[in-house]
Amino acid sequence: MKFFILILFNIVIIFSKQTFFFAQEYDEHGEIPAKIEDKILYKDLIKSCERGDIERVKFLVEAYSPDIEKKDKKGNSPLLISSSSGHIEIVKYLLNKKVNINIQDKLGNTPLNLSLQRGHLNIAKFLLENKVNVELHNKSNSNPLLIASANGYFDIIKILLSFKPNLNHIDELGNNALHYSILGGHEDISVLLLENRINYKTKNKAGKSAIALASQSGVFELLNLFKNTIPNGLIFLPIGEITSEINEEGICSIKIYPKFKSLIGINQIFYIVNENDQIKGNGKIFLTNPKFSRLKVENVKINLGDKIGFFE
Repeated sequence: MKFFILILFNIVIIFSKQTFFFAQEYDEHGEIPAKIEDKILYKDLIKSCERGDIERVKFLVEAYSPDIEKKDKKGNSPLLISSSSGHIEIVKYLLNKKVNINIQDKLGNTPLNLSLQRGHLNIAKFLLENKVNVELHNKSNSNPLLIASANGYFDIIKILLSFKPNLNHIDELGNNALHYSILGGHEDISVLLLENRINYKTKNKAGKSAIALASQSGVFELLNLFKNTIPNGLIFLPIGEITSEINEEGICSIKIYPKFKSLIGINQIFYIVNENDQIKGNGKIFLTNPKFSRLKVENVKINLGDKIGFFE
C-alpha cells in the first residue's frame, strides 16, 4: 500500500512540474518571455505558419529573430509548412526575409513541390515568379513538371516550360511527364509536351511507352497526333487483323491473336496499318468476347488483312 502511495505521489509531482512549465510558456499578455527556450519559440512559429496566423509569425520573427531556415524534427521549416498549408501571405513574408526558396524536407520536397501536391497554385505561381529551381526532385525522383502533368495544371506547365527544364526527367517508376499527363487524361498537357519535343519513346519500368498508354487509355486525339510524328526506330506490335469490310455504322470484324485476347478491352484504341506498317488511322474496340471482336473506325479506308496494334 505504501509503495502504491509513493508511486502516486511521484506522478502528482511530475504532473505538477509539467503544468507549471507549460504555464510559464506565455505571460499574462499571451506573449513569449524573452528568455524562453528556442525550441518552444520555434514550435510556436511552425504552428503559426501552419494555421496561417501572419500577425503571430511577424511578431515572433521581429521580436525574437529565430532561425527561419531551421527545420523541426519532422523536417518542416516555416516556408515548407506555409507552402504546404496554402498561406501565401506568410510565404511572401518569409521570402522577403530572404529564406532559401529551394529548401527541402525529409522526403526531398521543396516548397514548390508541396504547393503543387496540395493544389495551392497561387503559391506555386508566386514561387515560379521568384526564380525557384524547377529541376529539384524528391526522394521518389518526382519534380514539379511531373507533379503538374499528373494533376492537369496546364498553366503551371506553360510557366515551367519557360525555364527550359529537362522534359525527359523520369521518376522512380520510370515515368516521364507525358506518361503522367496521359494517365491523368490531360490531353491538352500531352499535346503541349509533344509540341515541345518530349521523348515519347521512353518506356517506364512496366515496359509501357506513352503511345502504349494512350492506346490503353483510349486517348483518340493523342493517337491522331502520334500518327504524324512516330519516328523511325519504333516497332509496330500487331495484336490482330481486319476480317471484314466496314458496315454503315463504321464497324468491322477483327481477329484478335490468341495471346492478346486477355489484354483487349472495350474502348481501347489501336493503330491500323497496311502490310508495309504504314499507318492508315485509328480504331476503337467496340465489342469483344471470346468468340469475336468488333472495331469501330472513322474516316479510315481499310482493307481485309490490315493489322491493328500499337508502336513500342
